[in-house]
Amino acid sequence: MFKTKESRIIFAIIMCIVLAFGMAACGGGSSGGGGDSGGGDSGGAEPAAENDDQAAFGIAGANVAFILPGDDRLAINDRGWIEMTWTGVKNYCDANGKTCTWYIPLDNSTQGYYDAITTAINSGTEVILSLGSQGVEGLVEAANDFPDTTFISVEGNGHENALTPNAFALLHQSDEAGFLAGVAAVKAGFTDIGLVTGLDIPPMNIWTYGYLQGINYQAGKQGADVKVRHHYVNSAAASPEIQATCASWYEDGCDLIIPMIAGGNPSLFAAADAADQWCFGADVDQGDLSPKVLTGAIKKLAETVPLILAKAYDGTFPGGEYKWTGVDDDAVGLATGNWRMDQFGYSIADYEADFEAFKNDVDGQRSGIIRQHEVRTDPTSDALDVLWDALPSQNVTFVNLK
Repeated sequence: MFKTKESRIIFAIIMCIVLAFGMAACGGGSSGGGGDSGGGDSGGAEPAAENDDQAAFGIAGANVAFILPGDDRLAINDRGWIEMTWTGVKNYCDANGKTCTWYIPLDNSTQGYYDAITTAINSGTEVILSLGSQGVEGLVEAANDFPDTTFISVEGNGHENALTPNAFALLHQSDEAGFLAGVAAVKAGFTDIGLVTGLDIPPMNIWTYGYLQGINYQAGKQGADVKVRHHYVNSAAASPEIQATCASWYEDGCDLIIPMIAGGNPSLFAAADAADQWCFGADVDQGDLSPKVLTGAIKKLAETVPLILAKAYDGTFPGGEYKWTGVDDDAVGLATGNWRMDQFGYSIADYEADFEAFKNDVDGQRSGIIRQHEVRTDPTSDALDVLWDALPSQNVTFVNLK
């Protein structure tokens, strides 16, 4: 089970920490609401945000264990995909008398994820839910080694054909939400648009694929000349460097920046606030984080995650399968809770009409989308260069900054 001596040592340390937390619980069960034990990772505790009632780490014997991405030591309360996935886990457990907990692997290696997963299983966990593509190999390996445990991978692209009967993958078609965001940006009149991607990984690239194609489609439809610049910032956490990059783009004439930086999005918002310029959010409705956030492409993880958790317990678990979920299931779209696009002549009603047109494949919008997993067969290639080479340009000048 443990591949190295170091793994066994780490596991022993982990279990001491886990058992020290006892049976405090997050979510349902007799203990009630979220624990206050603080955050952490599978090799030592890290404090969560003060007064964060969602924080719970290493609960021995919790029914459901959520394995966070290990990159950049991301937080459970990142105001993005991690928090919304955790919200979905917690909501299901609260409503169904289950307990839940979370772990952050020591690193993004297969061994790091495998160790975090086995720690949870050996403490009594029944269902493992892992988020992101970095832990795919560790999850597949653990699913093979623990056939009596249920495994759910969310946004874990790349292992669709390697799933065992006790494992299922849920993948959101975030490129569909991104496409709608790109259409909205051009319809609102923006002509110098920046796309900032955190990491060169499938769950982030998929958004940017949608952004660029939506911009390209609408620019061609309107006959609008649009400049698009793109850059990987090689991080998924907020930093002065990300803020400085965005600030330099605004100074250079960029009139809208659309991100997929996960926990790094607030660095963009700070730059937009300082420059009095506009931006979109991503993952969830982030309009409350800055008055400069107009809308944003979202995936509804807090709603889709409970649905698959329910199947893990009701006897209908689709083991060995994977599912793409998107506009057909109303699982992706644009955030409307803090809508600020009206000032640019683009209303919620306009967006809803565009959503339906896309869903019904008017003008071949949806069927014409180039999907990342279909064209990027060489993982060493630049994801956006591959897309641009395959995309018929429609009045768009694309600058991929390396």
